[in-house]
Amino acid sequence: MPVILSDGRLWGSLCVAGGQADPRLADRDLAFMQILAQLGADELERRELQARTVRSQIEASSMLALVAALDARDNYSAEHSEALVNLTQRVAERLGLDDDKACEVKWMALLHDIGKLGVPDAVLHKPGPLNQSEWALMRRHPEIGARIVSEVDGLSHMAPAILADHERWDGKGYPLGLAGDAIPLASRITLACDAYHAMTSDRPYRTAMTHKKALEELKRTAGTQFDPQVVKALLDVLSSTG
Repeated sequence: MPVILSDGRLWGSLCVAGGQADPRLADRDLAFMQILAQLGADELERRELQARTVRSQIEASSMLALVAALDARDNYSAEHSEALVNLTQRVAERLGLDDDKACEVKWMALLHDIGKLGVPDAVLHKPGPLNQSEWALMRRHPEIGARIVSEVDGLSHMAPAILADHERWDGKGYPLGLAGDAIPLASRITLACDAYHAMTSDRPYRTAMTHKKALEELKRTAGTQFDPQVVKALLDVLSSTG
């Protein structure tokens, strides 16, 4: 009797052997075997789901540990990550995203800078502007982050969004030069929210921009650097909080 899982996969066969040389099976015997095969399939799926859940929890914990490591390495990242997650979720809600899409945005906000773990301290913590060679190292962090995330089964689907962290709406970003809707939505939302928070935060090499000035900059770069619909949603969210 075939053991078939709910998604149509054939897992194997249920075989019954007897001690008497009588190959005949009554209808009730076949019906009983069907029930046993179904019970077996249900139990197999339950265990498979349980194993996937445990694995996903372990993988998520591992990624959060990496985020914590980045936060510990860069004091700015800890406060930045928390504020960015909150802001991106409000923008996602404003855009009417469903729970799955909003969850992708949340993971993107948490993991977008994970590739900075591969950037040397001398570059990451430099108190002044970066030179050309230092910028070349810093610009590698989306690719490094995408490689890290791609190794985690439960989050590997986020690799394209991580890779597109610095793509621009007009196609002048990096590393692939993607433009418009070719850029994952989670990347577009995170980029705009990340820029706003960065502009309004003090950094070692510059003081924070005023809220009003940051809003003007978002409006000026909507349609070039940023997705105009994302900027509109972000401005609506920021105006609702004063």
